[in-house]
Amino acid sequence: MTGGPWCFRAIRTVSVFGFVFLIVSPSFAGTLKVPSSISDHVKKTEEPIEITADQIQYLKDSDFYIADGSVNVIQGTAHLTADHLTLDHGTGQIKATGHAVLRDGDNVISGDQLDYDLNTKYGTAVPGQLFIKKENYHVDAAKMDKVGEDQYELKAWALTGCDTNEGEAPLWHFRGQTARVDVGHYLVARNVVLYVKDVPVFYTPYMILPVNTDRQSGFLPPRFGYSSTDGLIVKPEFYWAISPSQDATILLDYRSIRGTGLGLDYRYKLSRQSEGELRYTIFDDHITNSQRTETQYQHTQRFTDDFQARLDVHLLSDINQLRDLSSSTTERTQPSTVSTFSVFRRWDNQELYLNALMTKDLVSVSNTTLQVLPEIGYSLSEYKLGDWPLYAGLDAKADNFWREHEDKAAGLIRAQRLDLFPRLWTRINLDGIVLTPRVGYRETWYSRDLTSDSPTTRGVEVFDVGANTRLYKAFEFSGSQQMVHSIEPALVYDYVPFVDQTRLPHFDDIDQLPQKNDVTYSLTNRLALEDHTDPDKPSSRELIFWKLTQTYDIHARRLEGDPGPSRPLSNLRSESIFRPWTRTSLDIDTFYDLYNRRTVSFDTDLRTQVLPAWSINLGQRYTREGAQTPNGDPFNPLAPGDPAFWYSQPSPLIRYLTGETRIDLPGRVILSAKAYYDIQNRDYAEVDYGLEYIGQCLGFAISYQHLPDRTQINWMITLRPSEMPHAKAFVFFDRDTTGKPAASGL
Repeated sequence: MTGGPWCFRAIRTVSVFGFVFLIVSPSFAGTLKVPSSISDHVKKTEEPIEITADQIQYLKDSDFYIADGSVNVIQGTAHLTADHLTLDHGTGQIKATGHAVLRDGDNVISGDQLDYDLNTKYGTAVPGQLFIKKENYHVDAAKMDKVGEDQYELKAWALTGCDTNEGEAPLWHFRGQTARVDVGHYLVARNVVLYVKDVPVFYTPYMILPVNTDRQSGFLPPRFGYSSTDGLIVKPEFYWAISPSQDATILLDYRSIRGTGLGLDYRYKLSRQSEGELRYTIFDDHITNSQRTETQYQHTQRFTDDFQARLDVHLLSDINQLRDLSSSTTERTQPSTVSTFSVFRRWDNQELYLNALMTKDLVSVSNTTLQVLPEIGYSLSEYKLGDWPLYAGLDAKADNFWREHEDKAAGLIRAQRLDLFPRLWTRINLDGIVLTPRVGYRETWYSRDLTSDSPTTRGVEVFDVGANTRLYKAFEFSGSQQMVHSIEPALVYDYVPFVDQTRLPHFDDIDQLPQKNDVTYSLTNRLALEDHTDPDKPSSRELIFWKLTQTYDIHARRLEGDPGPSRPLSNLRSESIFRPWTRTSLDIDTFYDLYNRRTVSFDTDLRTQVLPAWSINLGQRYTREGAQTPNGDPFNPLAPGDPAFWYSQPSPLIRYLTGETRIDLPGRVILSAKAYYDIQNRDYAEVDYGLEYIGQCLGFAISYQHLPDRTQINWMITLRPSEMPHAKAFVFFDRDTTGKPAASGL
């Protein structure tokens, strides 16, 4: 080129459309806007291209642009930077060298040399580095070819999720000779080796790794364990993203001593109104020589917010299955499984519903278990009658009680029942004291009585009147804060006449309404700290709650054969909650027998955050053994339950302690423990210990569980710590089935 390069000192913007200007000044510094249609013999791009550099030179004879120093090329979402760049205007080919970096969306490609086609957006980096931001994946390759919008082919590659300093080996990384990456889908490779630091520890002939996606099919981190009764436990899981509205998890449950099982967890959300989940497991138990199955299915159909249908099915092949196979104390001790179907329609103060309930007894094999198939009901909570200060309510329901087998001698029969309970009440405000008198009539019809097939009915009048008020006083505490003490006394008189119910079937509490002539009182004290520093957002924290409740039985009936005096007073109940600090609370619930001067029941729960990283929960349960004085009406004046019947029911001795703690240590380590101690038998019903590490690119958890019939150790390791189910550190493997983690995929 004659005349040689010629540079401008001033920064200016030049358009390629001004070719005359470029002929006169072939070299310049500034911003160059290249025409979007670069070549006629390749696919033309519709996006303009902008080049900025310290120096830009145009070679007219070869139709080349040469840029040096702080080069920036922008086309749409793509942004290329380098020290030196050449652009073939005829073909759209770019060759960038010296710290070349291409950013396209959240993905970043870098290399010593980067070739890039502005038309196809394909390119090659030698050597190349790819950073996938969402998964924090760093990919290095001796050669990296961009062969599609989000597709890459790798030669002599390595991948890690760990952030490292220059020259430092990552905690872990995969290596292989060839691989193909489809960002948003998978990395697929053969003959892959996993390294810890620089030490090879694992080889796989084939690997599929989900890349940059929330929901993608692949293997989840496997769970391992060892049980004294089941042997070695291995539970690999495969997550299948079927569609945006469906997914499934397939589980292999291998136990070296007990046997092998398979599980399926299928979830769907057909719309905002329709969703459900099916869980099915089958286990070939070598100890019992049987195949044990469990089926759980839940479906919710929302026709509107107030009109819904729900199905919840839980079926087991045998009653001992949960006790033998589950490590959850809640599941192992549940007395029954219940399957339900319900449809309900709600209005402001009304509800119409249909329920069906099937129960399976897990304590003993029984074909006389009561089933409700179905129950149809209507409820009117409060309806104001015209302009009068009078309100009406109604509970009505019809039940079909069914048993597979009847035992008439024991009163275990089939029957139908219709129950109607209309009520009227009013509210009278007497200078701060609110009186609520209420009357009702309960009519119940049965298709048969207890001893014959003849239908029978029962009608009973009910009456109660309640009175309650609230007194409070505020004390200036400091500045904009004040302490508020409130006292809330309440009184209820409850009357139900005697009705002969000896011939009635007994399905639930509705069938045995007690004769009542009771007065129940409660006295509630509250102490709250109110802060009005911000008048627009005042806050209040209750420091102390204390409530006393007791019932006085005017009939004062004694137990049959009891020569002692009458006992009109129920146990005195004391409920209290103390919150001396923001993160500390103590709950105490006590029943006290005034006649025998002893505590009948005493339960406590202490929850405290000792330090920001250390929490402790302690609990205690105590119930005295033997026949107990009634605990008093739970302040529902029409609640069923006969005090004389309560006296005759012996209570088992309950004495145990509970404790939980969690400590978040530096270095992302969590320690946790949980225990249930049976004081009476001087033994632990359950003990759990947990250790969990959640690093930047590695997660690890191990737990120890001691149960009365076995001990078990569980452990799990994942290269994707976000998948760690660490909501409760000591229950590592109780997954939340409402949200499966993305697959980790090996």
